[in-house]
Amino acid sequence: MRESPNCPAALSRKLYIGGELLAQLQRNEKDHRNLRRTVSLFTQLDETEYQFITFWAKRATPSLLRVIKWFYDRLQRRRLSQASGLSAQPEGKWASLEERVFTANQATAPEQLIASLMDPDPKVFTVVLENPGLTPRELLAAIPSLDQHRAERLAAHNSWGEEPAVQEALLHNPHLTEYTALRLLPNLIVPRALLDLLRDPRIPHLELKRRALDTLRALYQGMSVHERILVLRNTGGELIRHLQAEVLQDEETLSAMISDRQLDPSILLRLARNKQTPRNVLGQIAAHPILMAHPAIMQELLLNPKTPREAAIRIWGLLSESEQQQLLRSPHLPTPLRHLGG
Repeated sequence: MRESPNCPAALSRKLYIGGELLAQLQRNEKDHRNLRRTVSLFTQLDETEYQFITFWAKRATPSLLRVIKWFYDRLQRRRLSQASGLSAQPEGKWASLEERVFTANQATAPEQLIASLMDPDPKVFTVVLENPGLTPRELLAAIPSLDQHRAERLAAHNSWGEEPAVQEALLHNPHLTEYTALRLLPNLIVPRALLDLLRDPRIPHLELKRRALDTLRALYQGMSVHERILVLRNTGGELIRHLQAEVLQDEETLSAMISDRQLDPSILLRLARNKQTPRNVLGQIAAHPILMAHPAIMQELLLNPKTPREAAIRIWGLLSESEQQQLLRSPHLPTPLRHLGG
């Protein structure tokens, strides 16, 4: 068959390698040169030829079965790695662009997908975006490190560019252009996401932060009292720092929120410290059952000049002598309380 003029070259080569390997094993020559030749022939052996080689070894040399199995398992491992997009590379050598594109197109493992997203060649990044195995999880892990070209390309993608989680993560990428960031901003309609944007020091676009603040203000003003209370609770009172005028002038919402006995103490502390908190709200905080367990809130109420005098005097009497002496050293302590200490 091998010498037939119509025999395909690939089949002729496969038959030649199998025949040469079988002849090499029959000679059983164990010098270094022949062992290297045997190994070379094994690594070139086609998977379909192993059945015949194994059949021969069972009859002629059973001791070789372990060697044949080792080479066969090695071939299977190599096939599996190629199917998953990985190819064995010599240490210190980069995979070729063709192999990396194959990985980007066929990979399903998260680490392979993230590696493709961070590949030096933009072509690989373009291919992996079309991989059906890609999920938002891998994108969210890679977005903070994307350069401007990739961030812009991802934002313009016809499907990933419309994913809310991807859009939010892209807005935190410092390399995203202001034009694209402003285009994505209207899709951000969750107060916590807008607060995260305002707090992120890596974002260089002042116009983006200004519009985010305007959006947050409009969202707050359009909420019902119940919705405002939920937002204040869910953000730990962080909303007060950015919308100070709107929140502190909303006495109805603050009063309704403080009536909750399970309220986060950090919110009470923010309100007690702020000089713009309404007097009635401060009086309500002074009567809150959680007050006795948090001396810091008590001290802030005493240092706030808007705290009702009767409530301040009552709280002053609840402090220990050392706590009173500490407050007397503060220049912000109101005069009536300073006279009580004297």
